[in-house]
Amino acid sequence: MGVRVRFAPSPTGLLHLGGARTALFNYLFASGHKGQCILRIEDTDQGRLVPGSKEGLEESLQWLGVQFHESPSKGGPYGPYIQSERLSLYQQYARELLNGGSGYPCFCGKERLQSLRQRGTTGYDRRCRKLSRRQANEEMSRGSPFTVRLKVPENEVVCVEDAVYGRVEIKSSTIEDQVLLKTDGFPTYHFACVVDDHCMEISHVLRGEEWLLSTAKHCLLYSSLGWKPPQFVHLPLLVSSTGEKLSKRLQGTSVLSYQERGFLAEAVAEFLCRLGWSGGGEREGRSLEELAANFSLSGISRSPATVDEGKLMSTNKRHFRRHLHDPESAAVLARKLAECVKTTLTVPHDSSSLAPEYLFQVLQLLEPGCWKN
Repeated sequence: MGVRVRFAPSPTGLLHLGGARTALFNYLFASGHKGQCILRIEDTDQGRLVPGSKEGLEESLQWLGVQFHESPSKGGPYGPYIQSERLSLYQQYARELLNGGSGYPCFCGKERLQSLRQRGTTGYDRRCRKLSRRQANEEMSRGSPFTVRLKVPENEVVCVEDAVYGRVEIKSSTIEDQVLLKTDGFPTYHFACVVDDHCMEISHVLRGEEWLLSTAKHCLLYSSLGWKPPQFVHLPLLVSSTGEKLSKRLQGTSVLSYQERGFLAEAVAEFLCRLGWSGGGEREGRSLEELAANFSLSGISRSPATVDEGKLMSTNKRHFRRHLHDPESAAVLARKLAECVKTTLTVPHDSSSLAPEYLFQVLQLLEPGCWKN
């Protein structure tokens, strides 16, 4: 099996720049190795789902030029590609962990867990871990609702091998006996992620640096299930010009916002590909195919990458100029400009001034003054 990577967003809102950068890095890596890039929708947190978000995510990814070999809409041999349609699979592996002794049923209700938090207890106190198998079976036979927790080994060091950050060691004493399966039969994020990555034969996991410490939980799950983990590749944080961590909660950080402001898709894609990766060369105006040919994990930085809109403007100019020098692309650009002007122009105007041919001539006249840098 060659390179198989996945982009696995949650449909909880618009595609933000961090998620888009992750999708693009996965796409470049797969394309450069003639591998496969998978789209998986992680919708197990049903309370946070936003109607229409899944479709919006797919539209933004398509606009950026990210192409998937397998996805919810395309299907594929490892489907379904929506986690809420894979519940029986997670329940199967949760039972395996219970039967093998690496997991245990937890009968503690919300009230008790809330009480622990109010008392300042760090994490779960492992009360149900102390139950004998007979006691646990008696509770289950009475129909008591329960979650499935991972039995985290005591006094061990969990080692995470990352292609960017190297070897990261985490003491198991700092890891809670995490819930894997909730009382409603839905998996938690970490459990579903590990099961799916294994069952879909994912070879490399490229994702944001904020997941690095959580990867220790994933390594424990791989070990408990007797599976070989994929190669982990954590990408540096994106920060604003003020050094603030970029978040989907910040206004103007969605891909759609840049699309609506008139930026070219190729420019936004190239700009994002260069955030935290040094292998793109000095020349701007490159296509995704050109970037993929030079993409390597060794070029990914550990340092936070600054989202500089001035740099994006420069990249956008380069791509704009390239379009103008190609008659077919220029005609498409002129038509898009005509549509944009029609929706924003509120004063009376001569319709001939919006003819694509006329707008193309205007763009050519503007060009000499637009490319000083």
